[in-house]
Amino acid sequence: FGVAPGQLVTVFGREIGPASLQTFTLTPTGTIPTTIATTRILFDGQPAPMLYTSTGQLSAIVPFSLQGKPKTTVLVEYGQSQSAPMEFPVLLSQPGIFTLDGSGTGPAAVLNQDGTLNSASNPASPGSVIVLFATGGGAMQPEGVDGRISDSVSNLSQTVSAEIDGRPAEVVYAGNAPGLVQGVIQINLRLQSLASAGDALLVIKIGANESALGVRIFTKP
Repeated sequence: FGVAPGQLVTVFGREIGPASLQTFTLTPTGTIPTTIATTRILFDGQPAPMLYTSTGQLSAIVPFSLQGKPKTTVLVEYGQSQSAPMEFPVLLSQPGIFTLDGSGTGPAAVLNQDGTLNSASNPASPGSVIVLFATGGGAMQPEGVDGRISDSVSNLSQTVSAEIDGRPAEVVYAGNAPGLVQGVIQINLRLQSLASAGDALLVIKIGANESALGVRIFTKP
């Protein structure tokens, strides 16, 4: 297990934040803050953008500045307390597709070409373009900015490919998701004809690394 620059990560522990869940509020400059309710997570001493915190878990975005480093030392601060340091390898990518239930498996959070949610009752047609969301894409071009909301196009630096039920899907776009924090990536895929209708296994590959198995979308034959 490791971390990739720009990856959204969740850390579990004890007494690493307030008793009740606290989420971020954008700073006056419109960025994601690095502190919520006196909780911070630091990578090699650099505070990372924080999405939420609570006593048992927090979520943050790995700094893009880790690009090119072999490893990183991570620790969590809450108030005057600090966790023991943890060391992780830094990966070029570690793609993870967002799913509807947040588990990382099952139906993906995918939009059909008409902007409606992909589902068993609303499958995507061959030749259409679907939009999925992921994280763990690694370096960007132009370079990613920690905590910034995407307002322009920035593409993934590494090659992106995708398969649906073992058949290649055309990658139309892979980069920033407009209106979402950098580190969330949007991938637009054009579907090929499939052998049968129903739920189809979806896998994306960024550089040398693939997303986990078990993520599915719904398609027409």
